[in-house]
Amino acid sequence: MSATGDLKNNLEKLRTQLRSIHYNGVFDVEAIINGKPEVFLPLLNYCILQFSKPLAKYFIQKGYIFHDLSDSKFIETVYRLLLNEFSYTPGLSVIYFLSNGFSERKIIFMCDVIQNCKRKHNDLVKAKRKSLYEKTKVKKDKTPKTENVTDLPSQQTVHVPDIAREPKHTVLIRKEVTPEPHVIRQEIHAEESSCSDISEDTISKIYEAIQQMGARLSESVAKLDDKVDKNLSSLRDRVFLIERRVQTIEDKYSKQHVPLEASPNAKAESRTPIFQRVENKKSSTSVNVSRDTDEFINQLALKHKVNL
Repeated sequence: MSATGDLKNNLEKLRTQLRSIHYNGVFDVEAIINGKPEVFLPLLNYCILQFSKPLAKYFIQKGYIFHDLSDSKFIETVYRLLLNEFSYTPGLSVIYFLSNGFSERKIIFMCDVIQNCKRKHNDLVKAKRKSLYEKTKVKKDKTPKTENVTDLPSQQTVHVPDIAREPKHTVLIRKEVTPEPHVIRQEIHAEESSCSDISEDTISKIYEAIQQMGARLSESVAKLDDKVDKNLSSLRDRVFLIERRVQTIEDKYSKQHVPLEASPNAKAESRTPIFQRVENKKSSTSVNVSRDTDEFINQLALKHKVNL
């Protein structure tokens, strides 16, 4: 998308795109209009690493590294990612992006990045849902049917008394009472009738309801994680901007606050090294002492009328 000259309309588009990805950070309009890179770098970081967990995992699995990088290295990796994953070539080079100006092109670039990230996020979510559906379908096919329960052979009833008569644990024999064969047959018949009353449809419905509840719980947990991550990211961005502003204010104050100098001699002394100042002071004091001694000797000679 090329520049159109309508900066106001493009700025409004960027604002709507940021709302669509739930960006809660600072939106400095003046800095964006001036094209400052300090405003666009947090937006890129949010779109690629904080907007979607599946998207961030996908980029990390592809081998893209974004942590502990300088601004230029970060922009280079983002450009390489856009070219390889989305076949998108930005309209600005890395040098121009990290310099002031070119605000309209930077705004259009950010809108394109957000659209590509949203599209990729939707594709990843659909693929994940499809894989989950296939897994649940395979599990459903592997579940045992009730026909196997109803079609139990009647010969198993003969072996039940033998198991009770010859157990491995002798302690339990004293507590258990060996039932008669006809009582065991009646109990098995009652269990078979109760199992035959449950149809396959009810079992499948119960299984599907349990799976749906599990999926809802997992989605709610994922949404809570996303909200927490977004709030943390917005707080980090705000702290980052506050630190930048404090640093700029300190720089301005240090430049404006220049100490007043007493005299031009102070300027000359400030330019001269310290050891030269010490030597000059020593020489001046020695000259003053010699002058004082000469005057004292002359006064004594005049007093005692001695010709020197």
